[in-house]
Amino acid sequence: MSLHPRGFIEPCLPTVSRTAPTGGGWAYEIKHDGFRFICRRDRERVRLFSRGGHDWSAQLPAIVEAMRAFPVTSVTLDGEVVICGADGVSQFDRMQAVFGRPGSSEAFLYAFDLLGPDGGRLPVARL
Repeated sequence: MSLHPRGFIEPCLPTVSRTAPTGGGWAYEIKHDGFRFICRRDRERVRLFSRGGHDWSAQLPAIVEAMRAFPVTSVTLDGEVVICGADGVSQFDRMQAVFGRPGSSEAFLYAFDLLGPDGGRLPVARL
């Protein structure tokens, strides 16, 4: 029996290394001072899952609204939720405080992976 909510996908976690691998097939991402999240949208329902499977949607309304703005009916993003200061540097202590109160609009998502938009089909962009 799973302790995670239905539809939960475990986020991909970065691997710490002294050297970066070389060659084809590698992608790199910056480690920000935040929390890893899986953000899911199924029609109008949006859920923001922490690594442990807890839904923090009430605490992160700006991210919920951004997920609803995607021109798709379903999408999953894997990313890191952060709060940055005026200098653009993430501030972990401010991020921790978000989870103690609902409705923080300071946090935003650095999305690393786009998983299964509209069942795997990317929307067609018109230029």
